Amino acid sequence: MVRALTDFQSSTKDMSIYVLGDDYSGGDFDGVIEAVRKLNSGGARINAINFINPSATTDRFSILMREIALENHGTLITM
Repeated sequence: MVRALTDFQSSTKDMSIYVLGDDYSGGDFDGVIEAVRKLNSGGARINAINFINPSATTDRFSILMREIALENHGTLITM
């Protein structure tokens, strides 16, 4: 997301970002959410697709991406 927001975002174009994943191994939700807030000045729509991993012990990816998608006019889909 950081690279897409810094390298490709333009105030003259609409942009959507799609994040696909099944796990988030970072330890800090608030820092990531705040960084995206600061970088997304152009209002890119951020969507996420969460792939359920039966062997995973957490739902950290879906927790993080639900908040990011909500704040950035996107959608979280869980498959």
